[in-house]
Amino acid sequence: MIQFKPGTPDHTRLAVRAACSHIPGAKVEPLPTDAVASDRLNNVRFQVGGASDAQLARLQQCVSRFRSVAGIEFSSPND
Repeated sequence: MIQFKPGTPDHTRLAVRAACSHIPGAKVEPLPTDAVASDRLNNVRFQVGGASDAQLARLQQCVSRFRSVAGIEFSSPND
């Protein structure tokens, strides 16, 4: 999960999502399809269960290019 600094606009979140979606082993999760306000784009999520350490490092390097990114959290589906 990519976490953003407070106040980051959705267009910036979408730019990070698009810029880093090409990395093998890091499949970007689909955007919410309903219009519920609680489903606004807060964090960008990638499925990385099959990613190698090198692929995770590439993802981290990609998102770190954006000043609006506060951090990246890797967790398993059971966390």
